[in-house]
Amino acid sequence: ISIPQIADLMGISRQGALKQLRRLEEDGFVIPIKNPRHERSPLYELTQKGHNTYHETEALQAAWATNLAESLSVEDLNITLRTLEALYNALEQPVPKKGLFA
Repeated sequence: ISIPQIADLMGISRQGALKQLRRLEEDGFVIPIKNPRHERSPLYELTQKGHNTYHETEALQAAWATNLAESLSVEDLNITLRTLEALYNALEQPVPKKGLFA
């Protein structure tokens, strides 16, 4: 994946993506590789260290999410779902121009 693609996917500037990629490269998580479509915009791929770290992070996140989900009752989750749905529906309504707080 290239810097412009990363920036676009993350919703950040190209400069911001480049800064983070340089740090990841310095720390041995990614390496630049030749981009056959653009000479001055290399592609980046994970190193073995990057792959290992990514998979370890995924496992930690899955364990955390499972623990979080198990700590909540189905009843609490249903209440939360209904509350979020009500909020979502309320946000779909037009914003009053006057008189709301008068």
